[in-house]
Amino acid sequence: MSSSLSTVTRGQVEDFLFHECDVLERWDLDAWHALFTPDGRYQIPTLDDPLGEPSSSQHFVADDPDLLAARITRLKSRNAHAENPRSVTHRLISNVRILGITDKHDLEVRATFMVHRVRDGRVDTFPGWYHHHLASTDDGLKFRLRRVLIASERLRQGRLSFVL
Repeated sequence: MSSSLSTVTRGQVEDFLFHECDVLERWDLDAWHALFTPDGRYQIPTLDDPLGEPSSSQHFVADDPDLLAARITRLKSRNAHAENPRSVTHRLISNVRILGITDKHDLEVRATFMVHRVRDGRVDTFPGWYHHHLASTDDGLKFRLRRVLIASERLRQGRLSFVL
């Protein structure tokens, strides 16, 4: 996408997020990784400090580019026992809003999500919000920051061994 961020529409952002849902539901982790900028980060802060930064608060996930690549390699491996066989997921995204352009020239986007995970005969539901910073590149929109805020008082579902 060579257009400037000020011309990106909500429909284009929704298409990008829907594409991400598709690649994650198909467990195409290489395609998912390709949706990040080279400096892209993936974060899931703990429930007690959802707005905290990894440098000052705990996170379930605080992946920089190297950790993100290692996560993908591990999840694709047969040695990822927590995801072998892998979870089946179903994702819903709504209330997509473009909030503006950040000081780093990224598009700030928020959305509501509901992810259902089927694993070990159970269906777990993960509601929450995405808070993304998207960059416009020659290859289209990319995540510079993919931040997941879980809407729950506690994590009843156990492990977060899949991509939320």
